[in-house]
Formats: sequence, structure tokens, C-alpha cells
Amino acid sequence: MEETVREIKGEIPEQEFEPEIDLHVKGFIPKDYIRDLNQRLEFYRRLYMSYDQGNIDKILNEVVDRYGELPEPLKKLIAVLEIKLLCRHLKIREISLFDGKVKMKVIEDTPISISSIMKTIENGTQKISFLSDDVFQIEITGKTWSDICSEIKMNLKVFSESAYCEVPQESSMAHL
Repeated sequence: MEETVREIKGEIPEQEFEPEIDLHVKGFIPKDYIRDLNQRLEFYRRLYMSYDQGNIDKILNEVVDRYGELPEPLKKLIAVLEIKLLCRHLKIREISLFDGKVKMKVIEDTPISISSIMKTIENGTQKISFLSDDVFQIEITGKTWSDICSEIKMNLKVFSESAYCEVPQESSMAHL
């Protein structure tokens, strides 16, 4: 509906894209956690269709209410989905992890500003290098999947501080 209104107004619709995430973190909903295949598939569908943190939190609260504490594979899935959500908002087409470095490829109209990247460099919190006009990489210190994902989310949020887009809220799930 919103896209139709934009077209009627003569606005160019935003091109949707799905960020490619390769962090070597494999998350899933274990069969022994949600035994019914249809219910498991429904939760996958709802999680992958989520476009804001509030919706993910609602789904997670429902899952915890129905099935108990989240198992580690599901926590991994949620961490990757939260990173994907931030990448979508910041218009990062690809993000990958290799040898302690996270490489990010942005699309042309990314709201990430050079000033936010420079702020990170000036604060000395991260080593950042530009590989091309639309690709940069960040050295990270995390060793566990949880630390790596947390560090990536923290960096994405720093980049978003000077971005013009609204960044999703932090997860209310304290156990992630």
C-alpha cells in the first residue's frame, strides 16, 4: 500500500534488497525445542519477515512463553537476524567475517557517513580500513560467536549515530 501511494505521488520507490550475511554463525530452531514442523516453520517465517526489533522481540517473547528458555542455536539465529536488520536499515549489501576482520559492502545511498567512520577511528575503538569506495573492513577482537555478533552490532550502531535513518531499538531480550 505504501509503495502504491509513493508511485501515485511520482516518487521513486526504494529498491528492496536482502543483505548477505556470512559470519560463520549458524543458527536454527532445534527440532527438540519446537517439535512440530509446522510451528517451527511458522516461527522461521515470522522471524525472517520481521523488519523491526520490536516485532522480533514479540516473537521471542511468545517463543519463550510457549517453549521455555532459548537454546544456543536459536540465540545464534536471532543474533544474525538482528545484524541483518541493522544492515538493511544502514543499506549494507554484504557483511562477512574472515580472519578477525568484518568486511562491509554498502550500497550507493547508504546513510553511513564518513564522519561516523572517522569518529570510530579517532576514538581508537576499532581499526578500520577502506578497501574501495563502497567496501571497508573493521578488525574485531571477539572470539566467541556471541562476542563477535555483539561487537558487530555495536559498530553498526556507532555508524548509525550520524545516519539519517531510524535505527532499530536494542533487543529487550537480556539473554542474547
